[in-house]
Amino acid sequence: MEKTRKIKVLSIGIDHYAHDKISNLHAAVADAKKIKNFFTSALQVPKADFCQLHNEEATREAIIAKFRSHFQNLQPGDVAVFYYSGHGSTEPCSPAFVKVGLDNAGGKNEALVCHDSRINGTRNIADKELRLLISEVQHDSTGNHIPDIHFVCIFDCCHSGSMLRDSTIPTRIRLEQWEDRERSLDQYLEGQYQKMAKLHIPRADFILLAACSPEQSALENDEGGYFTTALIDFLEDSYNTKHYHSYAAFYSILREAIFQGTQHEQTPHLEYAGKVDPYDTFLQLQGKALATYPAIVQHDNQLKVNLGAIHGIVYEDVQQQEIPVYHISDLTLPVGSCRVRRVELEYTLIYNFEPDRRRFILADELNDQTVNKYYQDLRVGLCGNSLPLEIRGASDNTAVNKLVKQLRESPLILENSRAKYHLLFNEDNVVLEGTDHETILGFSNYTPACTNILTHLLAQINKWENIKTLTNTKSTRVNPDKMTLSFEYTNYQGEKRTFSNNAVADDERPIVIEYDPDYDSLPYSIKFSHTNVRPLYCYLVHLDRTFGMQQKHEKFTNFLVMREEVCLYDSYTNEDGLDISDSNIDEVEDTFVLIAAKDPLSIPYSLQQLGLEQLYGMTINGSEVMGGERSGQSEDAPARDLTEVNWAIRKITVRTVRKKS
Repeated sequence: MEKTRKIKVLSIGIDHYAHDKISNLHAAVADAKKIKNFFTSALQVPKADFCQLHNEEATREAIIAKFRSHFQNLQPGDVAVFYYSGHGSTEPCSPAFVKVGLDNAGGKNEALVCHDSRINGTRNIADKELRLLISEVQHDSTGNHIPDIHFVCIFDCCHSGSMLRDSTIPTRIRLEQWEDRERSLDQYLEGQYQKMAKLHIPRADFILLAACSPEQSALENDEGGYFTTALIDFLEDSYNTKHYHSYAAFYSILREAIFQGTQHEQTPHLEYAGKVDPYDTFLQLQGKALATYPAIVQHDNQLKVNLGAIHGIVYEDVQQQEIPVYHISDLTLPVGSCRVRRVELEYTLIYNFEPDRRRFILADELNDQTVNKYYQDLRVGLCGNSLPLEIRGASDNTAVNKLVKQLRESPLILENSRAKYHLLFNEDNVVLEGTDHETILGFSNYTPACTNILTHLLAQINKWENIKTLTNTKSTRVNPDKMTLSFEYTNYQGEKRTFSNNAVADDERPIVIEYDPDYDSLPYSIKFSHTNVRPLYCYLVHLDRTFGMQQKHEKFTNFLVMREEVCLYDSYTNEDGLDISDSNIDEVEDTFVLIAAKDPLSIPYSLQQLGLEQLYGMTINGSEVMGGERSGQSEDAPARDLTEVNWAIRKITVRTVRKKS
């Protein structure tokens, strides 16, 4: 059985602020108490592992000190949760960050307002300071990164901007207007940025659930913040049913509930950085994995499925189908059916949906709340593109034969003897091979527990392949030939080499770089500019050889105007570069896929997944594999063809070749 992860929580709730120009709130502390009740009662987090600071206790100095002391000595496998409820704010960032390309001109720090903010010049806690703090607790005393620390930030506050609400509902805004004073580098967490030999944002692995998008305001009423109230409701429901969502699915449902509950004024936001997986189960909680089928949400009085074109749903493939609808209590017996009206970028609109609600809702309990809850428990039988796979071999092993039967019946796989990937089995041995029949992953002494690993890997490969070949031939609002994607690296002689793809035709030519194993990895950067009239949002997805995908451009919430050049990714500041770590291979290919859009993605984590990394090419002894599914990964859906008219795709392929001795 998988070991239960240890959970440590630091909870901050501030209603009362010392400065008379900062308005007080009424329900932030109440929200923090709800968080404590859930973690200590439902999840039984020990008191020693749950720490809270309220009102006068939550000064800047106290928050920073408690963050360090409470999260020190985190071990691999631990879960750390930092919760904040109170005022959020923004302020101009230091010009030093703009100068080296770590922020845009006019960029702002997003910040948490402390109880004593503004008193005697006391600063808020800026996002760049939180990044330093998270990085600190994810490194040991010698500076080595501690792997597998699951760090989650949950903020019920405003992050930037002010969109005042015109409503008769007694609602307050958790926004403290930013001070028109930029910070110098020495004013960021004991001057740590000023002390750096080269200014960079430190590595930190975390997932952030925020109450609202950067340009919106977080709202509260006398009962609490809308975000925290909805969050606790869903967490308690998941705990009671032992049906746990991944961050991806959980966020999609939570977003719609708050979006509707605040009359479209507030939309929660999910961000991530480093090696995290938004398809992991929330807080790594153990229980029954939810179905792979997507959930139903209500949006603008329409029913939608939280799966769209970017996840592999193609209108031409589903327009004539009668799609089954299931309740999570029984995923074998449909409670109704529906048809597809339209496939959007992130959603699929459905109609002709009349499920039998009487089986789950009593007549005297029928109201908007129970109906909404009922929809949240429904799943629509939609799935994306299938992975062509050759399946070949013979075995008397029961687990192997069950695997083969499962794959042949799964919508994930399209069996094809001429496929690019090959699953070969012989008695107790199973091997997954690639294009040139190289081993991707092998199993000896195959057991049922191996099936979870293998099916998850096949889903990863499917998604990776579809992102790599992603195209949008129907784009008319965004012209890909009006974009320039540049790759720059520094060779071993200290010379900077720049390659610019000025047109789509340039994307087909790989950039070849020589790697010398006697030296460090080669630092590189990727820059982007465009001459489209409309501003564009950019997502830069790195696909590595082990089927990992990482969204490299962390400032994807900022749009780019015409002729503005921006560095999407700089490997030096992220402490990585181009190399060949496996001494058995002489060539590695990395692909960078740029998705430029007129409108932002609300769920950019669809473009993220962890790869095999060091497991690539290895053979696993099945007798040593523990049982249990890898949580949340089964909800990972492949992407296919973007048919929206407001997207364009550009690519850079880098081929790193080992220097011959």
